[in-house]
Amino acid sequence: MSLPIAGGAESYRDLLEHLVAEGKLPRTAIDQGEAFWRVHLQQGVPMPNGQTAIISLDTLYHLLADHRIWRKPDRILALLPHVFEVRTASLRRWRALSQWEEGDQVLSGYAMFDPDGRLRTLHVVRPRELRRMQRQGERLWP
Repeated sequence: MSLPIAGGAESYRDLLEHLVAEGKLPRTAIDQGEAFWRVHLQQGVPMPNGQTAIISLDTLYHLLADHRIWRKPDRILALLPHVFEVRTASLRRWRALSQWEEGDQVLSGYAMFDPDGRLRTLHVVRPRELRRMQRQGERLWP
């Protein structure tokens, strides 16, 4: 999979290397993210709708480009088991909506999946954005 960057096509891993070179991402974030993936994500993550989120290493690299994830990769494990609703999205994908507690605050987020359960992206968003997403697409679960 490639992501257009500065007129060219690069892998998500290459994108992370650029972020490291620009001082926007510490190399330890990549190393720790890969270790976290091997231990917690490589075999998939069960979700309350009965499906297992399949997370490739390339998808992890995509997620690590977001400072809200590379600083706290455990947010991936927090978001997926707390999915409360799944809705249709464009490109035959589906969007899983989630809220979870982190310390003394409630965070909101969503994850986009292919029909076979492969995670494509995951984002932490404002609660207002999550409420907007609850009005988009057809409700698939629960």
